[in-house]
Amino acid sequence: MALSSTLAFGRSPEEELLLYCARCHTTPQQRERIRTLVEAKPNWDVLVPMAHRHGITPLFYWHLQKICADAVPQNTLQHLRDHFHANAQWNLSLTAELIRILNFFEEHGVPAIPYKGVVLANSLYGNLAFREFNDLDILVHREDVLRAQSLLMSIGYRPEINLTRVQESAHMRTECEYNFRLDDARIRIEIHWEFVPRYFSVTFNHGTLWKNLAWTSVGGLPIRTLSPEDLLLVLCVHGGKHLWSSLGWVCDVSELIRVHRTMDWYRVMDQSKRFGIKRMLHLGLCLAIDLLQADIPQEVFDRVRSDSSIQLLVRAVREKLFYEHDLRNETIERWNFQSAHLKMRERLRDRIRYCYRHLVALNMRDWSVISLPPVLFPLYYVIRPIRLTAKLVRRIGRHLLFDLKRIQRPQVE
Repeated sequence: MALSSTLAFGRSPEEELLLYCARCHTTPQQRERIRTLVEAKPNWDVLVPMAHRHGITPLFYWHLQKICADAVPQNTLQHLRDHFHANAQWNLSLTAELIRILNFFEEHGVPAIPYKGVVLANSLYGNLAFREFNDLDILVHREDVLRAQSLLMSIGYRPEINLTRVQESAHMRTECEYNFRLDDARIRIEIHWEFVPRYFSVTFNHGTLWKNLAWTSVGGLPIRTLSPEDLLLVLCVHGGKHLWSSLGWVCDVSELIRVHRTMDWYRVMDQSKRFGIKRMLHLGLCLAIDLLQADIPQEVFDRVRSDSSIQLLVRAVREKLFYEHDLRNETIERWNFQSAHLKMRERLRDRIRYCYRHLVALNMRDWSVISLPPVLFPLYYVIRPIRLTAKLVRRIGRHLLFDLKRIQRPQVE
């Protein structure tokens, strides 16, 4: 059941064209509309950067060269073609590295589950070249994190941040990942033990998640990854974390629904309710339906559309999706960012936890303010609210100063 897309037909031709291209498969009617929009000579100086920003340039190029290459300026088409091939080559190198890491972990008894990136490109898009990704996301058991870190460092990887033992303990409690880079290379690996930081108050049942793993193939190697049901929840939580600022993340959800038509929707809805992420799930589904005409079962469609609280969030995301961030409005944008996270939670206790944990969750910025010896580490919990307050005051001050200068600036007739 598809919801009519008010965005596709209510925005600029460039945005409409991008939406039609942000999918693996198109209907004859959609292909005809793509050709019509291209022949109308859109603003390519706006359109191409927009495709890059949303991470869908490969799909954008693929549809253009198949449907209407003759109507696209040759320099633009060549730029997109070069990007497509460079992305394909990069993805192949990341795929080879992923296989190497998974084999290495398996040899040393560290269970590891890749997700996003390579896995999505291969299993959902059907072509490694169709999706952009810059790193490798690997989930391990919390108790295996330090072993995984040691193994990666033994083959040339280095952590992006160097932590003391006390800082490492705090990082494990409040964050969800360690980031590593390969020496003299761009390759980046994120070792996850959770999917979002603790202050989001989203805790998946990892016992059930690891029990329900599915099999897929990457580079001819059979590997385990998240089940479609768990992956859908993870993608919706990830998109919610970033307020769905990239159309590529909406495309991931839409393609997952298209590929896994026999998904156990009862389990998806039940899990979302038990984890307190029902509203996050509904938001992700609504965006996939509204922007990309994702097709979901009627019963699920009715339940999602009956969630009146989600409509304001959908509208806010749609309005901001193609909005260029203005640094002059940084304070207001940051406030809206935090407010939207609260609105995405249906349970009061999760909202309270979000506020409290966000206030006390230590990170690198706290440790960079002042270096304290381990015995004084608890003082960071006092320093953090002071630092956050000072940061807010500075932002408000910059915003007021900008408004004052704008008022005082003489008007030119």
